[in-house]
Amino acid sequence: MIHLLASTLIAIAGGGPQRVLVYSFSVGIYNRSVDASMGEHSNVVRHSDSDVGTITITAVGLEADGGLVVNVAEEARTNRSVAPATCVVYSNTNVVCGSSVVTPEETGILRSLNPKFLDPTALDAKGHWHLAPGGGVTIDYTATTSASDLAIAGVRDEGSAQGTVHSEMTYTYDPAKLVTTKVHEYETIRQTAGTTGGTTTIEVDGTLQSDSLSSGS
Repeated sequence: MIHLLASTLIAIAGGGPQRVLVYSFSVGIYNRSVDASMGEHSNVVRHSDSDVGTITITAVGLEADGGLVVNVAEEARTNRSVAPATCVVYSNTNVVCGSSVVTPEETGILRSLNPKFLDPTALDAKGHWHLAPGGGVTIDYTATTSASDLAIAGVRDEGSAQGTVHSEMTYTYDPAKLVTTKVHEYETIRQTAGTTGGTTTIEVDGTLQSDSLSSGS
């Protein structure tokens, strides 16, 4: 099964063409600071790093442990462009990019791109599956049929001594091509250490604009 998935996603053997995905994206970042000692909340402020642009992902190959190796590059309209990075995307949605800097919008789109992200054998009768990839992270997904695609809703929670991260995600997923065509992610980061903290929300939308597998290139 993994060989079928791999061949659908990327031609690994024989020097076949790499699969290239291009997504348009928008990202909105909002900050709210809190002084717990005074019981005060500041106004919500839209962060200057909010932006739009494109993210290009090139599938390079599969590692022995099933991790998908990709090159990712973001080109933003204003100020969020970053240097291209090489990352490994795992079926449990972990994204490992070494020392490279990647943005939340890149990570949000990458998470669902491993060819075994959706494992039909892991779904219960209601289309639900649960992941616990480590590091205090728990994830729950539910998939429902929508025309020829699947609508997948997810909730991701992560806790630490410094605070919590709560994310709500929705995907439009093409099971025939093993690719997410639309992504929406709303992430809330709460810093709770000490008497001062704050909340940052990051809202990401991504839409697949081109797929070399579909175009035949």
